[in-house]
Parts: sequence; structure tokens; C-alpha cells
Amino acid sequence: GARLDRQQAVLVLGARYRGQPVMLTEVGGFLLIPQHVPAEERDMLYQFYGSFNNSEELLAQYRDLMEGIASLPFVAGFCYTQLTDIEQEVNGLLTYDRRAKVAPEQVAEIHRRLFDLGG
Repeated sequence: GARLDRQQAVLVLGARYRGQPVMLTEVGGFLLIPQHVPAEERDMLYQFYGSFNNSEELLAQYRDLMEGIASLPFVAGFCYTQLTDIEQEVNGLLTYDRRAKVAPEQVAEIHRRLFDLGG
């Protein structure tokens, strides 16, 4: 995908960057393809998400995304989309009934390694 120069902030056209915090308010949206979905339906059903066949692939992409965010000095915070599955959006890190799709301790370790969590 496209990469930003480390000095380039993403702003609304015409806005000037004056050192204000920049928030990424919707990042992620990775989908773990349910194993019960027949292969011939997967492309049709999951073409609009970053789709992965297993937890390891999803976690690797999540790690890459977090490393990218951590490398942007102008980003003050982010909101991952999304923590849990909800209705037709099944791209959460947890299922609708809150079962983990990836190991929570591995997600926590990624965050501890990359972000100052005030500890």
C-alpha cells in the first residue's frame, strides 16, 4: 500500500498542521474467515476485508499494522476496528460471544513492546 513520509500528516484538505495530536479513528478491520464457510463462497463473502485463513496470519497482519502506527511520531492514538464482531461485521478480534480469535496475551505483548502504556 501507499506509505506516508514520516513528516507528512494526514489532514482535511486545506487544514494546517500546527502540532495538534492526530488520531487514527478507525484502523484494522481484519477478518478471520470462519472454517465452516465453503471455499467457493469465501471470495464473494469476504472480498471487502483483509481476510485471513488462520489466527497466525491475522495476528501477523495486526502486528504489522501496530508497528506501522508506532512508527508515526505525529499519531497520538488510534481506535482499532473492531474489538468484537457485531451483527454483519465479523472483523473483530473477539467473536460476538467474546471468544478470542487471536491470543489476547499476544496482542497485549505487541502493545507492550510498541507503545508507552504508562507503566
